[in-house]
Amino acid sequence: MTVHIARSRSQNSRVTAHARMAMAFAVVVAIVAAGCAGTPKQPENSRADAGTPTPSASAQTPAVSPMRPIIETSEGQEQSATPKPAPAAATSTSASAPSPAPPSPSPPPPGLVTIFPSVRVDRAAGVVEFDATVPIDPRDPNTPTIFLEVIACPRDTKEHETLLVTSAKPSHIHAALLLIGLEPGAPGRVEWKDKAPVRIPPRGPEVDITFRYRDQNGASHEARPADWIKDGQTDRPMPGRTGESTAAPRWLFAGSLTRNAMTESGVRMPRYEADADGTLIGFATFGSEMLAYSEVISHESSVDAQVWIADAKTIPPVGTSVVVVLRARGAGVSPAPR
Repeated sequence: MTVHIARSRSQNSRVTAHARMAMAFAVVVAIVAAGCAGTPKQPENSRADAGTPTPSASAQTPAVSPMRPIIETSEGQEQSATPKPAPAAATSTSASAPSPAPPSPSPPPPGLVTIFPSVRVDRAAGVVEFDATVPIDPRDPNTPTIFLEVIACPRDTKEHETLLVTSAKPSHIHAALLLIGLEPGAPGRVEWKDKAPVRIPPRGPEVDITFRYRDQNGASHEARPADWIKDGQTDRPMPGRTGESTAAPRWLFAGSLTRNAMTESGVRMPRYEADADGTLIGFATFGSEMLAYSEVISHESSVDAQVWIADAKTIPPVGTSVVVVLRARGAGVSPAPR
């Protein structure tokens, strides 16, 4: 007998790309929660043991899922790979024993767990981490003014206009945020009405962002994004730096979006836009941010002039390794301030 994996088929031709993304992330979260919940933190360059045996389909608890295994018999009939329960054995007494109470769900294991390359989760603490590097050098006399359009981006996207670059995928970090209980909102955008820009603020739970790194002497430091940013016109630091009484800038779990895109093989597939656009942690508003800055700043210079630049006095040297720590501040959907 040959075991095939049944594929769930859409029953509605009008299922949106957002719904498809939600289903994909539900599968990712299920896989991560089931297979990685107890995995200890591993070094970034280590690999998981690919030879670990997995239990057979018949040994697993039956799952109510359209993706359950299917067995094709020699007669060509399909039947569920989950064995049918055997009839209950007769007992000598008429009264049956009470069913045991179902076990309570186990709490998530403490400590960081590597779930994707360069991405770690501590579900008990509600923390997501990913590794990054400083790619820019505003101390270089040839590049003293570096305007910022994003705070962090994946490689080969927006390295020339970001504070940090990472090998982690925005879609993987999105899945990690789902694991700590956050639900995405929607990115902001700029629309036009009567030849005037209309700013639609992003939505989503607020996420606190911390940068952890060591200097050249090995001393540990922590910083907020605002600590490394200043106004390029006035030379004043961005408000909300560490230790200031002013409110820190806010970032929201917007969750990016998906669009159908043509693959190299000529097949249209849903694409997570932040992976392609480089909008992992946004600053200017492109409309595809995974984490969106709460204020809508158009990336079009004809709408909003570029103002914010990297602060050469505070940003670490180019090449510095940084751990970006994401922690939920609230679970509500928060509109951006105007």
